[in-house]
Amino acid sequence: MLNVNLKDNVVEKVNIMSKLTNKTPEEVVNDTLWDNLKKIEDVPDELDYEKIWGMLEHDNPEGDDILDNLIRLGKEGWD
Repeated sequence: MLNVNLKDNVVEKVNIMSKLTNKTPEEVVNDTLWDNLKKIEDVPDELDYEKIWGMLEHDNPEGDDILDNLIRLGKEGWD
């Protein structure tokens, strides 16, 4: 079991979806997480996970956004 913290606006949406689908909030969150996490299976094996993890660890909050770097690397290549 894992505890997940959600922002208030997300909790509101989870509660709405819970009422619409007759599911508990936990089921809504689990279903949503599963729908998104199962996409990980589509990530190619040759992806350099250590390089990406290193970039995440050294992200500069004052600029040099990691998402910008990932987009750039995706266009330029990983070498």
